[in-house]
Amino acid sequence: MKKRKKLLEKHSYSKVMGGKQKTIKRSELSNFKMASGNEKRISKVILDGFVEEWVAIGWITLEAAEPKDYKLYPVVVED
Repeated sequence: MKKRKKLLEKHSYSKVMGGKQKTIKRSELSNFKMASGNEKRISKVILDGFVEEWVAIGWITLEAAEPKDYKLYPVVVED
C-alpha cells in the first residue's frame, strides 16, 4: 500500500496536467453500466494513479499511470 501511495503522489494528475484533465464519474464504471454499453466508449481509465482496463466482467490493473497516460485516459472521480 505504501508503494501505491508513493506512486500516486509522484504521478498525481493535478501535478502532471495542472488540473486540466478528462474525468469520469465512478458511477459510470459500475459492472452493470459497463456491460450495458459503456464498455464500447470506455475501455481504460486512471484510478488512484493506476491504469485500469475493462475486461468483459470487471476491471484489472495494468500499470502505474505515467504522465503520457493522463493525456490519453480519463481520471475517475467520486460522485
